[in-house]
Amino acid sequence: MIYLWSSLCAVACALTLFFYYKQNSVWSGVFKTLAGLCFFIPAFLTVLNGQRETFSILLTLGLGWSLAGDVLLAKTNNKSFFLFGLLAFLLAHLLYAWAFIDVGIKYYELTNTSVVVIAAMIGCYLWLSKHLKGLMKTAVLAYLAAIGLMLITAMITRHPAQQLIATGAILFALSDLFVARQRFVSPSFINRLIGLPMYYAAQFMLIFALMSQ
Repeated sequence: MIYLWSSLCAVACALTLFFYYKQNSVWSGVFKTLAGLCFFIPAFLTVLNGQRETFSILLTLGLGWSLAGDVLLAKTNNKSFFLFGLLAFLLAHLLYAWAFIDVGIKYYELTNTSVVVIAAMIGCYLWLSKHLKGLMKTAVLAYLAAIGLMLITAMITRHPAQQLIATGAILFALSDLFVARQRFVSPSFINRLIGLPMYYAAQFMLIFALMSQ
């Protein structure tokens, strides 16, 4: 069943990109929402059907906030919607991190992993900071801190599907770079063409980890 959901998500993603290319914000928003439902529904059904340990619940809540972020970010030219979308994804990352910590982490890898991830987040902020103004500087800094935490915990979690989780986390972070480039640096269809499939692949990596339990 998960392969059906992932196939439906791929179709919805392709249609989202098609309507972004055609600059049709209504239909791109509709299919982006449908693509988000394709990763949230299977996780929600898994929990509903009895897989109710803390990891599964937290991961599903994170997917729910990601879906909310998708809906809010569909209003691409609205600053208020963008900030609320950023907040939704920030909450998603914190829930993911909590889920990864809940199953245990490899403390002996914490220092080295943290140094690499924090350096990457600082580099991202320096790249973006010259394009940010006012409240957006604080919002982006907070978001980078949240995604940095999510990356660190994904890389050192003791979950049996750690490789899937780490791959999903890295893909998620890379997709966010294209969102940031689109919003703040250099708007272009190529940002969505690369970033959007990467984002949905990331979410399904996390769902595969959820299903592997």
